[in-house]
Amino acid sequence: MLTPVLLLVLIYYAERKLRDYAEQGIAKAFVRAMSNRAVRYRGRARSFIATACVGLLAAVPVAGQAAADAATAGDAATAGEILVVGETMEFGVQFGPIQLGSNQLTVAARETINGEDVYRLEEDFQAPIPFFRIHDRQTSWVMLAPFRSIRFDRFIREGRKRTSWRVHLDGPDGRLRAEHLDGQVADPAAPDDSDPPPEVMLPEAPLDDLAVLWEMRRRISVGETSFTIDRYYLAEHSPAVFELERRDRTRVPAGRFDVYVLKAVVPGMSMFKPESDARIHVAVDPPHPIVMVTTEAQPGRLTLYLREFRPGDTSEDTGVTGPAAPPPR
Repeated sequence: MLTPVLLLVLIYYAERKLRDYAEQGIAKAFVRAMSNRAVRYRGRARSFIATACVGLLAAVPVAGQAAADAATAGDAATAGEILVVGETMEFGVQFGPIQLGSNQLTVAARETINGEDVYRLEEDFQAPIPFFRIHDRQTSWVMLAPFRSIRFDRFIREGRKRTSWRVHLDGPDGRLRAEHLDGQVADPAAPDDSDPPPEVMLPEAPLDDLAVLWEMRRRISVGETSFTIDRYYLAEHSPAVFELERRDRTRVPAGRFDVYVLKAVVPGMSMFKPESDARIHVAVDPPHPIVMVTTEAQPGRLTLYLREFRPGDTSEDTGVTGPAAPPPR
C-alpha cells in the first residue's frame, strides 16, 4: 500500500515528466513529440521527457531519389487513404499506476490555403494535475502532393502561464518562420520554453509533430514496417529509426488489435533515446491507428493507450471546412 509520502513523490515525478512531455508537442499522447528542451518548474529540478503521443514518430525511408519520388508522386494517393475527415483517436496517459491525463488526435477538416487543398489536424492534450493544470493544443495543416506540413499553431497553458504561436513551414526561402499569436515577443538572449522554435533551414517537404504520425501510418499502409525519418522540421531529430520488433496482439480499452510493435529511436528526444526502450504499437489492419506507446521514464514507465477510435466517414470527406479550435482557457 502506498504511503501518502510515496504517492506525493510519484505525483511530483509524474508532473515533471508530463510537463516536458507536453512541451515537446504531443504527446502529448504521443505522441504531440518533440523538443528536447529542459523544463523549469518554480526553481525545482529539471526533468526530461518527450511527447508521446505528438511525438511519436514517423516514417520516411532514406533512399535517395527513390525516397524523393515516393514523397511526392505516391504521397497524395496513400495519404488520402489515411486522412479521413472525422477520424478521432482518444488516448489515456498513465505514469506507472497513476492516471495522468488524456490526449486526442483528430482529422478535423479539409480547407483551402493559398489555393492548396489541405487537411487540418488537431491534437488536444490535458493533464489535470492537482494545483497545476496542463492544456496543450496543436493545430497543423498538411497538403498531399507532396505530403508535407505547411504550418502549425501551438496553444499552451501550464498553470497560470498561457502562450500561443504559429510556425510557417512553406516560406519561399526554405526557412522556418515563427510568430507569437498572443502579442508576446521572444527574447533571443534569454529563450523560454514557451517561445516558438528558432528560424532554421527546413528539409524538403518538412513534417511537423502531427504530420509524422500520419506519415508513419501511411508508410505502414504501403507495406513498410521498418523505416527511418529524415523530414522532421527540426534537424536535431533526424534521422529517426523505427524497426519492426514483432507482431503481437494488444488489448486496450478501445478493443483488441493485431499490431506491429516498432522499436523507436529518435535523436534528441528523451522519450525515444536508446535507453528509454520505447515501443509503438500500430494496428496491422487499415487505417492503422496507433494503439499504444510505452517508454521508460524514470522512476516509472509512461504508457499511452487507445481508449476510443472513431473512423472518419469517407462519404463526408468533401472538402467542407469546419471551425478552427479556440485556444485553451
